[in-house]
Amino acid sequence: MSPWQKQIEVLQALRDHDRVAVRSGHGTGKSFIASCAVLWFLFSFYASKVVTTAPTWNQVRNILWKEIRTLYDNALFPLGGVMLSERLFLGDNAFAVGLSTDTADRFQGYHSEHLLVILDEAPGVRPEIWEAAETLLTGRIGKILAIGNPTSAAGRFYECFDEGSGWARIRISCFDSPNLDHEGLYPKLVGRRWIEDRKTDWGENSVLWRTRVLGEFPDEEGSFLVPRGWLLDTQQPAQELKNTNENETAMPPQKERAKIIRMGVDVARHGEDATVFLIRDDTRILHDEEQNGWDTMQTCGRVVQLMNEYGISPTDIAIDDTGLGAGVTDRLKEQGYQVSAIVAASRADDPAHYINKRAEMFWRLREVLNPNCERRLVIDQAHETLRKELTSITYEIASTGAIRISEKTKLRAMISGSPNHADALALTYANKQALTKTRNDPPLMII
Repeated sequence: MSPWQKQIEVLQALRDHDRVAVRSGHGTGKSFIASCAVLWFLFSFYASKVVTTAPTWNQVRNILWKEIRTLYDNALFPLGGVMLSERLFLGDNAFAVGLSTDTADRFQGYHSEHLLVILDEAPGVRPEIWEAAETLLTGRIGKILAIGNPTSAAGRFYECFDEGSGWARIRISCFDSPNLDHEGLYPKLVGRRWIEDRKTDWGENSVLWRTRVLGEFPDEEGSFLVPRGWLLDTQQPAQELKNTNENETAMPPQKERAKIIRMGVDVARHGEDATVFLIRDDTRILHDEEQNGWDTMQTCGRVVQLMNEYGISPTDIAIDDTGLGAGVTDRLKEQGYQVSAIVAASRADDPAHYINKRAEMFWRLREVLNPNCERRLVIDQAHETLRKELTSITYEIASTGAIRISEKTKLRAMISGSPNHADALALTYANKQALTKTRNDPPLMII
């Protein structure tokens, strides 16, 4: 497939300038552009070297170099040389290589009269690697192509787009994609349906929309996790709410439905923080209770009471295992209850997309609050504290492209306390099986 207009613009800029920075939305063919640049430079300048790097080895080997290998194999005529998984050799002084490292020393020894450095997913490349790349450009022709999603309004990639930076600057929006006028013309490129889905999922005022769709840098450090509009249409009239509550009282919880019921417990002891016990099924909150000043034994006892009252399996109970929470989970397991002990700062199931477990479980919660979710979780005005906490939580995108949830210290001033109810609810989505899918496509794609 031939390059499209914006890809040609990037390649022409690289031909005419020594330093080119490209900020791009999702699915616009960034890897294809970089791959074309690698082969063009290597085969256009005698005895040239190309060094490519990215924040992770997976990005180097399985994304960029996979594209390079595909282009090489599908060339109109044999290009020659020896193609390996992340290396292409034409000779001792003519080759392209893929590197992923935090050590700038590994970039030494790649000087050449003709040298191209490609910084893929550039916002996540460490400052010392940027500096090492600059030191390589001592030959007659030396060029750098920095390309990536503009996920952070700080750092070396962001600075490339300052006026007077000396960089040729290009932005590629998803709305630039030729597939918007001719759907399917470029099968690998973003299309109108994906854009419309993200508009619904993320909202046009979100950081994700701005960075992943428009190819713009975030205009603030964070964006609200749950748009307020998502909760406005969940409010019930007072009489309807009253009737609902009366029905709940008249029917024992354990006989109400055959749905899976989950409980999250955010543990505290003294001060302004409260221990919160929150129980939900797939679509609504069944129980939301807070207690101040309880010790770990009292908390354990209440967990057992609620577990029996609502007929909850111990494996469907998730408890904050940080600090005092560890004492609660230890005691419950000692009694034979195999509850899930969750450490919010621990590694996510999907670390490429989430900074830690806390970010992952809150993003899963966000998905089921989305009005388009097939089995939407409804939080009505009877849970006003929870609603206030949820609409105060912000998220941001790290330089690696992973989601990070705002720290509790940032939230205390906004909600006059800690988001204990929101934390307890998010804990119920800490395990993979607790997630209800919104649709067939993945919840978040970062490419």
